[in-house]
Amino acid sequence: MTKLNQDFELYQGETKMVTVNVDLPGGTAWTGTGADVIFRASRVTHNGHLVPSLEKKDADITLVNVDGTDDGVRFTILPEETRELVGEYEHETRAVDATGQEAVLALGKMTVKHSHAAVH
Repeated sequence: MTKLNQDFELYQGETKMVTVNVDLPGGTAWTGTGADVIFRASRVTHNGHLVPSLEKKDADITLVNVDGTDDGVRFTILPEETRELVGEYEHETRAVDATGQEAVLALGKMTVKHSHAAVH
């Protein structure tokens, strides 16, 4: 079910809408109804530790219809959330369904490029 290499990039201070399509084994449609979803982007330090830098939770994430069911999630990264970020971050989108089952929906890299205009 995990979609790997879901890499994306944006500039500091830019608005970016991100959609994560969810695929289940065998082509079964995933329904996120009732699921708690979290997106987290973390900086990898020189010693391999992850430092959370950006997080989106349920109120910021909506279920979207990609293939006829609520089989995706969408959220928007706001300009103020990336003004102080620059470089490469590992990201993960995870869901916990109504029964408590956890699933990683997507993994990848988020690259935030430096912008002279966005830095104040």
